[in-house]
Amino acid sequence: MNSCNCCQREFLNLFLFIPAFRPILEIVQVIDHSTQLQQLHITLTACPDPQDFRAAQCAVYNPIPYRGRLYEWLPYQDPEDPCSLTCHAKSYSFVAKLASSVKDGTRCREGSLDMCVQGNVW
Repeated sequence: MNSCNCCQREFLNLFLFIPAFRPILEIVQVIDHSTQLQQLHITLTACPDPQDFRAAQCAVYNPIPYRGRLYEWLPYQDPEDPCSLTCHAKSYSFVAKLASSVKDGTRCREGSLDMCVQGNVW
């Protein structure tokens, strides 16, 4: 907690963290001791260089041979198993399940707020 003597206010900064990401939400509570008023300022901060978390997990498999050769893997949304790491081989017409589940916190479906935790949709 920081205090500013000149304006007799205290600032309380709280950050919401998601593992492996920057803070995305800052809450500042301003208390004016002269009037006993409290204000809550909320600031949403977008990540400056957002990267598709599922795409990053697929890319880990780029240097690992699959069926005897290397591929560049792109994310693929499997509607039957949204929490599996299923990737599409770039320039080829097939997909492969490279892991039984994505990392916790990966979005299950593009454009939705649900996420995968321990291989399940939450």
